[in-house]
Amino acid sequence: MNSGGPDFCPIPLSGLPSPALWFLGSDPRGQGYLKNSSARFDIEYYKEKWKKLKKFFTIPKWMADYYKKFILKEKTKCLKTCSKCGETKLISGFPADRRNLDGYSGVCKTCRNKYYRARYARDKERIKTLNKKYLEDHKESRQKYYRKYRKDHREYFKDLGRKYYLKNREAIIEKSKKYYQEHKEACQARRILWRIKNKERVRKYNKKYKLEHKSVSL
Repeated sequence: MNSGGPDFCPIPLSGLPSPALWFLGSDPRGQGYLKNSSARFDIEYYKEKWKKLKKFFTIPKWMADYYKKFILKEKTKCLKTCSKCGETKLISGFPADRRNLDGYSGVCKTCRNKYYRARYARDKERIKTLNKKYLEDHKESRQKYYRKYRKDHREYFKDLGRKYYLKNREAIIEKSKKYYQEHKEACQARRILWRIKNKERVRKYNKKYKLEHKSVSL
């Protein structure tokens, strides 16, 4: 019977019991992990192997406790070294990656962005086609996601829209005037329909406006 430990327990520790050493040491990938703790650990491969192996022995409590402490230590690190540029940066400078023990990628955000920009420049048309196809195939799910995201981040988008309007005020006004002149009848019909649908809102706004500008009119 399991003593409360996790189903999968990859611990880089020399004093493991012989079954666990066999589990890691009987395979080149396991040996690489024991010799070099920074080596990439093939989690899916060892999960399958562990399923077969855990029938023969149970995880001791000390091992499970060590594993929990080890994971906590990895997740609370403040600094990390990028495997691409070799710079040591704050953990916030690395993208999230659930495949790694500390929950962050081994490549920093700067290096990752450089790689994706270069990749996009090399294969721009193919990537555009793939993205377009994906959006067409998952249209409903993406629309649902974007609606939820905008709802959850409403204040952020309002602030973003306000900043954009202030920055491009003259161009937006000019564009709106031009559109109104070209689609005058449609704009007027839309305005009338909006006032009918939002009658109570219009009434409250007019009342508030009159109260605020009462002294000015006098």
